[in-house]
Amino acid sequence: MTATEIITNADKLRSKIGAIDKEVGNLLIELKNSPKIGGKEFPEEIANAMLAHRHLEDARMRLGKVIQAIEGGVSILDHPQVRALIAKIRADA
Repeated sequence: MTATEIITNADKLRSKIGAIDKEVGNLLIELKNSPKIGGKEFPEEIANAMLAHRHLEDARMRLGKVIQAIEGGVSILDHPQVRALIAKIRADA
């Protein structure tokens, strides 16, 4: 498999994960609005849906790191303009 094919496949998977994550987000809203679950102080159902979201987010990011490594390992945070913007934000805080 060529680098271009790997990047294309990884990007397609990232898209699919993004779509699933959106559905998990909708489920989380439904759980929060559910009268049966909403009255609990620490609802297990909501906590697990939030964890599912975080794991999907992490999986999507990891596939992005695959793409990044194939493209030479340059992170957007390594660009001088981004570093300058981050430094400005920190200075203003």
